[in-house]
Amino acid sequence: MLRVAWKSVLGNKLRLALTGLAIVIGVSFVSGTFVLTDSIERAFTGLLTDINAGVDGSVRPSTDSLQTAQGPPGSFAVPTFSSPRSAAAQIHPEMS
Repeated sequence: MLRVAWKSVLGNKLRLALTGLAIVIGVSFVSGTFVLTDSIERAFTGLLTDINAGVDGSVRPSTDSLQTAQGPPGSFAVPTFSSPRSAAAQIHPEMS
């Protein structure tokens, strides 16, 4: 059985070479993808660390406002007021 398999492999040398080449290319692409994603992640982490180096605090919308927003994620509704007095009443109810 081993003799028949070996004879078949040696009889199809081009197929053997192309199969080996396909395996080498596939492993190279997979390892290259891991290296590339790790490099990109490290670059963005360093970039964001440098950008936020001198920041003591930041203002971000709450998760509640993001969930109740009408529109794409990250957007929030902007209230419209008919007059400055109604705006003050909605912002500071104790003033009305």
